[in-house]
Amino acid sequence: MKLKQNTISESSIAILTALLGTLLFTTLLCLEKIGQVTYVSLLSLAAIVSLVLHGFSRVREIDLKNLKMVLDPMAEIKPGSYRDESTGNRIGISVSPNYSIVKVNDIEYYFKRETGEFDGYSMPTNDHE
Repeated sequence: MKLKQNTISESSIAILTALLGTLLFTTLLCLEKIGQVTYVSLLSLAAIVSLVLHGFSRVREIDLKNLKMVLDPMAEIKPGSYRDESTGNRIGISVSPNYSIVKVNDIEYYFKRETGEFDGYSMPTNDHE
């Protein structure tokens, strides 16, 4: 089966932001363009931005005065299967670390576990390797 992806995930953007920020700020520190205090401040800012990007779609409240961020809870999904007698469809649900997967017959539909957002689907391939 091949997974068709629609968009880059918020988690990927968050990781990229953290890595690029760390690389840029470390380079500036090594070139003595910024001091150690500025370096630590910029790394802290990059970490906060990455955390916000990672959970942005789940953010319910940000309290800057108390440095607190409240996220919507993630729902727990229990794996299982069902056969619809009226249509003959085989329906199943499973979970992975990143996705909730709904399978209808041979097509799997992927939903991001963090947000519930639809991310793509897979279809059987004609490859018989």
